[in-house]
Amino acid sequence: MTLSFALIGPPTSPNTQDLCAAAVQQGHTCTLYSIGEIGIDFSAIETHPFFQHDLYLFRGHNKSVGFAHTLALMLHRRGKVVIDSILTASHVRDKIQEIALLEQNNLPCPRTFYALRVAQWRVLLADATFPIVVKPLDGQKGQDVRKYDTFAEAMRFFEENERGFLAQTFIRSDGDVRVFIVGTTVLGAIKRFTVGDDFRSNASLGAKVEKYVLSSAIAEMALKAKDAVGYDIAGVDIIFDENSKPFILEVNHTPQWSAFKEATGINPAEDIINYALHCHEKKDRVL
Repeated sequence: MTLSFALIGPPTSPNTQDLCAAAVQQGHTCTLYSIGEIGIDFSAIETHPFFQHDLYLFRGHNKSVGFAHTLALMLHRRGKVVIDSILTASHVRDKIQEIALLEQNNLPCPRTFYALRVAQWRVLLADATFPIVVKPLDGQKGQDVRKYDTFAEAMRFFEENERGFLAQTFIRSDGDVRVFIVGTTVLGAIKRFTVGDDFRSNASLGAKVEKYVLSSAIAEMALKAKDAVGYDIAGVDIIFDENSKPFILEVNHTPQWSAFKEATGINPAEDIINYALHCHEKKDRVL
């Protein structure tokens, strides 16, 4: 049976193209939608072309997560298969909610601080160990991430940017490990090394990347982190301190995989399409 995929994400992304190619290779159709180009007349939903597909893959909607959540709920109520399914129930709004879910499940994270007012930042950071790393709540690819070595430097930043950022204790390391998970399967992992004098290790910033052999304990930790936030597909970022203790930095719900694919020889697009098809078959069995 030929099924119709809708892929909501950046049309020119290599990951998007991988997904469409994997769907077409299995005999299905794939239509690309940029979320910013989807408009809805709520009086004509049943005839809207967007709502006529069988399976929906959401990617790259960080800046429009509210609208993505609304679309996913509408699709779910019409019996459609939506990946990532977390969008059809609740959704992790930002990095603070993500940290709260990880902590709730006893998963190790760097010491994390968050406040809405400068006065609270002053109290919190007075008890912090420096350096600290400051991250935007909705950031991606290492953008707008900063490191401050002193209390005074950090407070100068928060006096101008009291909202929209969290702070974490800086963990000195030569890089981090990205674990790629689809459903309940750990596909593999890569080590991303810091870029020169930069403390960040994002592949999008030019970080050197190599295949990483996971221990069973770290693979299990990554799976637990993925389950804690409720994602179907995840890139779990793990850093090791000077004593080799692991900490979860972040759980990405739409991880990029160009560097992972090159380093491991594994194309996650094929696994994602197979996972979506499995979800569709499972839905049909229930119905």
